[in-house]
Amino acid sequence: MSHVRAFHSTVDAVAREKKYLQSVEAPPLGSTRDFVRKNIDNDFTHLVAVDGDAVVGWCDILPHSAAVRRHIGVLGIGVLQTYRGHGLGRALLSRALADVSTQRFAKIELRVRASNTAACHLYRSMGFQVEGTLRDDIRVNGVSDSTYCMALFPDGAAA
Repeated sequence: MSHVRAFHSTVDAVAREKKYLQSVEAPPLGSTRDFVRKNIDNDFTHLVAVDGDAVVGWCDILPHSAAVRRHIGVLGIGVLQTYRGHGLGRALLSRALADVSTQRFAKIELRVRASNTAACHLYRSMGFQVEGTLRDDIRVNGVSDSTYCMALFPDGAAA
């Protein structure tokens, strides 16, 4: 819980870039605190990368919130701009996938903006496959983008 403020700040910084996340700002600090507490209490995979006191990236894989989809882990990841391109996202994702392997998810899914080619490349290189495309799914400042729905099947078999 010691990194909640720094985590909140990092999520907010990435969100305010308006290029990568589904939101354009972080949720309120109290909501972020509750989110982190829930992850800790339930032993969910929630990693942060730190540089001194600063959180510079995160990766979490959490059970889907719908009861009928609890066999699915949902991936969230972000890295501060100045730390991108140095393998931190790959390291966080690799560690999260290793940690979550004990939770026996049948599927791990994510959504990524089609324009985020670096992230799409990372996910494909880690075994994720595009399951579908949501066209004109996001509009920021009048600019449209599509979203790829991607998935990884840890047992290797796409259902």
